[in-house]
Formats: sequence, C-alpha cells, structure tokens
Amino acid sequence: MTGPPMNLIRFNYDSIDSTNLEAQRFWRRTDIREQARQARGEGKRLAWVFVAKEQVAGRGRLGRSWRSPAGGLWFTILWPLETDAVQAQTMPLVAGLAVAEAIERGKVPACRIKWPNDLLVKGRKVCGILCELEAGPELSAVIIGIGINANFGVDNLLPSVVYPATSLLDETGEETDLERLLAAVLEELCGRLLRFETDGIAPFLPFINARLAWTGSTVTLSGSEAGEVIGILRGVDAQGRVLIDCGGFVTALLTGDLRKIVTED
Repeated sequence: MTGPPMNLIRFNYDSIDSTNLEAQRFWRRTDIREQARQARGEGKRLAWVFVAKEQVAGRGRLGRSWRSPAGGLWFTILWPLETDAVQAQTMPLVAGLAVAEAIERGKVPACRIKWPNDLLVKGRKVCGILCELEAGPELSAVIIGIGINANFGVDNLLPSVVYPATSLLDETGEETDLERLLAAVLEELCGRLLRFETDGIAPFLPFINARLAWTGSTVTLSGSEAGEVIGILRGVDAQGRVLIDCGGFVTALLTGDLRKIVTED
C-alpha cells in the first residue's frame, strides 16, 4: 500500500447482530471520532475492522436480510473519509474490484461485478457488499460490510435468498482458509481505498467495466430514479452510474435493482 502509515485495528466476535451495525455504534462514540481526527492531524490513517463468525441480523442492500451462518467470512471495515461524500458513492464498485481480485488468488473461477455491490461466479452470488455513509460536520466515515459465502454449501442459505447463490466451497470443492482470505481482501481493499482518495475511481474504472456482469445483455433496472428501465447494459461511468441503452439512447442511473432478462429460445 502507498500513502500515509496505516493502522488497522481488529475486533473479533463469535456471534453478533451485524458487523455493520457494530461499526455504526462504534463510530458514533465521541472518543473514536476523536482518535480518527487526531490520526489525520498527525498525517496517519486509522481504520477498524469487525469480524464475526456469524451474524444473526446481517443486512444487505435495499433493506434485504443476508444470511450469515458459520463458515462464511463476515466483516466490516470502518474507514474515516478523506474524500467527499459524492465521490464516496462509487466506493462499492472499488470495493467489489478489490474483493474479486482477493478471491481469485485461490482456485475460484472469475468473479464478475453485479452493479453496484455484488460479486457473481458463473452467474451466482458469492459475495455481497454494503456501503453506508456516516456523515458528520467535521469528519465522516464509510462503513463497508462484506459477506463472502465460503465454507458451506449453498443449501445452507436456501430458501431465504432472493438471488441464485453459490459459495467458494461449492465452486472449488475445498474449504477456504478464512484468515488468509481476510488478509488478502484487506490488503487489496486498503490499498485501493488509499489510492481512491487521491485519484478517484478513474484508475479503476477500466478494470471494473472489464469485470461487469451482463455487459451487452438485456437487463431490467427496477426502483431507479427513472422507474423501471429495460435495455442493453453498456457499462458504468465515472460517477458509478449504470449505463443502459434504451433503443439507442443511453441512460445513466444511480439507484435501482439490476437483473438480467433471460429469454427462452
């Protein structure tokens, strides 16, 4: 990693409601925000990571629940922001790129980024990422929750999942060393976040688009600022917006739930 000295403090839990909720509770403590301000004033970087063996109230995007049984890698990084909140909205894509490259250090097939915050292997969800902004008058932070289906079969998630899922065990037939995977993810993620703060998403955008799931396919985006949109997925722009070609007119959208339309021959 480049940039200022990095101090990453870790907390471990056997079971917890949600590592994102724990990070939120932690950041709302005055003494913790003061530590972050002091570190910034000294030209240092301070962040925290919360790791749980299981979550009993894991959360996903759009208010969905996320099953987090033992055997997965469930953690949250609490990252004091050195960038503006508008730029921070592209963080889920940068985080997805980092996690994908960390996962692929093992024997896992290529990971694709499902805009804006999931990772797919062979079209099935293997990882979910939830970024939440904690804004403040003097210092803000982003809470990046990451859940990787690892050492259990996908049957442990059914029937509550709303999207086809897979796990590293199902894909490789082998158990994953969770500590090694966590170290790889943190290395990739922290390095990219430090660069993101100085250079924005631009250096990462070609790699994100190269990994983007369903490019060139017909998709539907529901719940967007333009309502339901159907068209051809063209990519992601520098604001993190998904680009959908609707009959030759490309629409850039920031919110919504993206799905691929499967046609029957």
